[in-house]
Amino acid sequence: FLISLVLFAIYGIYPFGSITFLRKDMYHQYLPFMTEFYHKIKSGDSLYYSWNAGLGANFTALYVYYLASPLNWLVILFPESHILEFMSYLVLIKTGFMGVTFSYYLRQHFRSCEKIICVFGCLYAMSGFMAAYSWNVMWMDCVLLAPLIIAGLEKLVKEGQSNLYCISLALSIISNYYISIMICIFLVLYFVVLLIQHAKGFIHIIKSAARFAFYSVVAGGMAAFLLVPEIMALMSTSFSKIDFPNSIEFYMNIFTILTRQLVAVQTETGLGHQSNSYCGIVILILIPVYLMCGKIRLRERISMAALTAFIVLSYNMNILNFIWHGFNYPDSLPARQSFLHVMLMLTMSYEAVGHIRDMKKWQIITAAAVGAAVVALCAIFNHADEETGIETWIISGIFIVCYIIAMFAYYAGEKYYSSFIGMLICTAVLLEAGINMYVTSPRD
Repeated sequence: FLISLVLFAIYGIYPFGSITFLRKDMYHQYLPFMTEFYHKIKSGDSLYYSWNAGLGANFTALYVYYLASPLNWLVILFPESHILEFMSYLVLIKTGFMGVTFSYYLRQHFRSCEKIICVFGCLYAMSGFMAAYSWNVMWMDCVLLAPLIIAGLEKLVKEGQSNLYCISLALSIISNYYISIMICIFLVLYFVVLLIQHAKGFIHIIKSAARFAFYSVVAGGMAAFLLVPEIMALMSTSFSKIDFPNSIEFYMNIFTILTRQLVAVQTETGLGHQSNSYCGIVILILIPVYLMCGKIRLRERISMAALTAFIVLSYNMNILNFIWHGFNYPDSLPARQSFLHVMLMLTMSYEAVGHIRDMKKWQIITAAAVGAAVVALCAIFNHADEETGIETWIISGIFIVCYIIAMFAYYAGEKYYSSFIGMLICTAVLLEAGINMYVTSPRD
């Protein structure tokens, strides 16, 4: 929240200047929708229909997709002249709570209270997805709730507890059914991963599957009061027609995909297929550490790597891209499920941090070499990409070298000395995330 607030001040966004945060559709569509919603709350008018949208429109359908976040009802506490500011700073508040929810997930998943969790929470909240899509305010609640849903699913499988999973999933579907489609697809895949990692026999698998199916249906049922009218409205639009691809097509090469993880790569919000999956260049070193670490069970490493690879393939393959986006191709704003990819990479990277001292020297050297090689190869083979400029290679190169030096110092240093190095690394990571957000977040 504080880093985002500083960026607001640097941008000159009100009250630090005369600029508004609202951009693209947030200004042309979401603000007028919110204003109409405000009028309806004030007047007690029906939410079913509006005569102020075109020549009249189904306001329920607009509400379910754009305005269903429970937090939007807080707009009633502000004067109409400050709705714009309400929407702007609600983005900052949600960004802060994204850091909270992902930090909570890491704390629950690893049973850890390490302070570095907060750094990974910030990386989730300031990822490339947020740099690209923070103006899509109706998606942010789902991004905020996703770590709670995943934490709930893990409790469901490991401990048989259902409350967190059911309630957080229902809230996500209520807040925005569209992004929740992607979360639900991910839940099915991650449920299989959890069974691979934690299944205690056939009976446990059957019980877990039954709980997963039952409480998923219950969560959907809790949101049915909004889902049913929205489905009826969608049936009269072109989105009800599913034109499944007839052939397989791949969009990008491996270097284009890897480049999206570098610092200061411009976000893709047009008709391209590049994902906005940046979440700190340090993961280029930490992911290899994770994959080589013998202290982490092999089946856990394989299952997590396979799920991550599948999501990356989903960006690049037309059929999977079509399925992930609700059996429709996205009209610009590609790879809208990339926040789930970010969550996986940060989870693996956090676990890797705790095992750096357990690694052999050759493994640390290999991880460092992989990180440096990725930056170098992307610079060589993807330098002509219009999304990247010279600043990308310079900033990425500086940070990857700093992280490599710091990792060797941390690996070889004494406990107190390593703690100091750790603080320097954390500071550098937050600085990097702030720089990336400043350079790549669109301001038009």
